[in-house]
Amino acid sequence: MLFRSITLVHAYWDNPESSQDLMTQLYGKGQKDFNETIGAENNVTIEWMYINSNDYGTKMTALGVANDMPDTLMQQPGAKTQEMGEAGYIMDMNEFLEADPEWAETFLDGMGDQVTFDGKQYAIPIQFAISAVFYNTELFEQANVDASQIKTWDDFLDACQTLKDAGITPLVLPGEANSGWAISLFTGQLVQRIGGEEIFDPIRNLEADSTFMQDAFLQAGELTMGLVENGYVQDTYMGDSVDMNYATFKTAGAAMQCQGSWAIGTYNGEGSEVVGKVSVFQFPSVDGGVGDASKWMGKTDNVTISKNCQDIDRALLWIKYLSGEDFQRRTVEEAGKFPTTNVEYDKSKCATEVSAVLDISGGSTGVYPYIDEALGNTFGTEWNSCLTSFFTGAKTVEQAFTDLQAYNESMKVKNAEGGDESAE
Repeated sequence: MLFRSITLVHAYWDNPESSQDLMTQLYGKGQKDFNETIGAENNVTIEWMYINSNDYGTKMTALGVANDMPDTLMQQPGAKTQEMGEAGYIMDMNEFLEADPEWAETFLDGMGDQVTFDGKQYAIPIQFAISAVFYNTELFEQANVDASQIKTWDDFLDACQTLKDAGITPLVLPGEANSGWAISLFTGQLVQRIGGEEIFDPIRNLEADSTFMQDAFLQAGELTMGLVENGYVQDTYMGDSVDMNYATFKTAGAAMQCQGSWAIGTYNGEGSEVVGKVSVFQFPSVDGGVGDASKWMGKTDNVTISKNCQDIDRALLWIKYLSGEDFQRRTVEEAGKFPTTNVEYDKSKCATEVSAVLDISGGSTGVYPYIDEALGNTFGTEWNSCLTSFFTGAKTVEQAFTDLQAYNESMKVKNAEGGDESAE
């Protein structure tokens, strides 16, 4: 062989050896398959670095500052990518895409948009996800609730009350300290439905008059808390984690869960009692809101090469494997995730939820980003903490957003002074 033997470290926010998520398990299978085939042929071994999802962005930034990053890493989109790219921690992938036009042409249109800034694409999209309301079809039938009729927030509340009256917990949401991102999947969509996704632009850009103290945020918070006050969420919400929510939903302990489409793998994984019993509906509109209700909250999960990579050529072999035809097909057929390439796959091998999502998303007018990812590593964490603070009753909705606005003001000052949030 022409190359010396090396080990490349790949960072990810889940552990294939212990995770129940089918996509994470597939990554583990892919790592093994790569190491035994392409890796063996090129004297390269991929080693896994697991970092808890709650700490992932902060840890990657710290490793970038310390000049000690893994060779390749999964990269969240939006401002989180922009911060890492502009800090020089991850590479512009355009050079490699341009050098291999056949590879570049396999990606679906627009898949690189959430990781491209100022003409630089800092990562390669591996899978695509949208957020929606997943529901247990059997429990809906028991309560005589028709999901196809849930179009508005009032429709959603009526469904919750009907389910509650039938002795069924309507919805699971997490109140555990590190679960704010999952609350954001719900409350963030309410903000968009009320105020439109454009409402985040001035905040994300740290514009002088940007503020969280406006109706879209405050009303979204109050509507979220109304679910708690009316008994529409599980009794144990205060301390429940996202994993506990999954466990409740997949054992038919609640009728609905607002999650990303990555949850499809969990619903069809080990110990699930809802296989073949889950469908999906789009997040409802809010009367008087200006947000486009046909838009979805969507994102890509991406892989990239760090500034500390030992061997770029052999790192690209791993990335091309993940975005290659076989792994992309298995992504949708085995793990219930959506591929980012034009790969052909057998729909009969896919989970029923995959077809359901594809059916209802066909009329979408576009996507808007996940809020915490759009705001960046540090600001996104503050956003998530704000939601947890009022959801658990630690603060009122108004106080939580008042405190978040104070953080926003501090970031404006730092920005004006030439500070860099990513270095925090």
